[in-house]
Amino acid sequence: MLKVAVGHSNDPDSEVAVLEVIEQCLAQCQPDHPVIAGLLLVAIDFDHQFILDRICDQFPDIVLIGGTTDGELSSQLQFHQDSLVLTLFCSKDIQIQAGVGRHLSQDTLAGAIQAITSAKGSNPQTPKLCLTIAEGMGYDSNAVVEGLHQVLGETFPVFGGATADQQRFDQSYQFFGREVLTDAVVVFLMYGEVQFSCGVAHGWQPIGKSAQLTQVGPNKVVEIDDTRALDLYDYYLKGLRPSPEYPLAIFEEDGEQFYLRSPIGCDPTTGEINFLTNLPVNSKVQVAFASRDDVLTATQDSFKTALDRYPGTQSPEFALIFSCCTRRQILGTRTEEECQLISQLAPSNLSFMGFYTYGEIGPSETDGPVRLHHETFITLLLG
Repeated sequence: MLKVAVGHSNDPDSEVAVLEVIEQCLAQCQPDHPVIAGLLLVAIDFDHQFILDRICDQFPDIVLIGGTTDGELSSQLQFHQDSLVLTLFCSKDIQIQAGVGRHLSQDTLAGAIQAITSAKGSNPQTPKLCLTIAEGMGYDSNAVVEGLHQVLGETFPVFGGATADQQRFDQSYQFFGREVLTDAVVVFLMYGEVQFSCGVAHGWQPIGKSAQLTQVGPNKVVEIDDTRALDLYDYYLKGLRPSPEYPLAIFEEDGEQFYLRSPIGCDPTTGEINFLTNLPVNSKVQVAFASRDDVLTATQDSFKTALDRYPGTQSPEFALIFSCCTRRQILGTRTEEECQLISQLAPSNLSFMGFYTYGEIGPSETDGPVRLHHETFITLLLG
């Protein structure tokens, strides 16, 4: 059986905040369910080293991963942008092993493979699920997913998010045990009788005609339909510059399913559009649009889908949420409504935690290939 304890503090003092979340978690822990792992999500301006040391001192046998965010949410305090949230996983039947891959900007594939290899160790069992927290900047973050595919298989269930720094786009951090890292990916592999389900939705709809990516570069699009990439946005948005509010819908080979890529700027002189990751050349694309109501409807759809798909007769124990920083930016003062919708839909005893990311990782549909998403809301239910 899996049990969780969730602690959440919005105190700006690192010492007070970590003591508060530890106290909250200890109050929820049960003697017959030992603490086996922890997931830590923290705003960028905390003293991360102090926090990690304090948690590891309190729980010497814990395996711990986590990272910095663009906003945190939980069943304890709902949504906050400058807070600390810790979840402890407790079980006698489920095993969780952690791994880390370093120097992603030098060799992303090797770093992702290293994370899984180190997590597996000499364990002969087959894991059921992978959770991952990866660096959100400075490399082709889609390659992390490709590296995980190489070791685990393209349809192995992987869920996670890319670390953030409140849209400063300077430096984010990943946590592994007592280590504060950057340019790294950390993972949990879960073994045993783990039950889970997911829902993935975003709310954006393509507009206009489809086009083809005819020339791309590192983290940028140079030409669409053999003309300047910026011309596509100029045509449909009448002079508005590419922004996360108007992502590109990237269509899968079946021509129906699509995922989103969020532009982060452009060069008006060359007509190139910049992204946080590489885009696949020759793929079909369309500019996409969503209203605030569309964004929140997707939140609801994601959570409902996960609930409907949850296996077995027992209710899930825990929900992990990965939502994009662009969703928070677009929702503005309505951001807290994402948490409110979760609380309204969730079973009364369901705990949850999550964060606003620089990229969400999960399958586009049940048993489908895992993708790096942007502007997407991913619900993972565990039990």
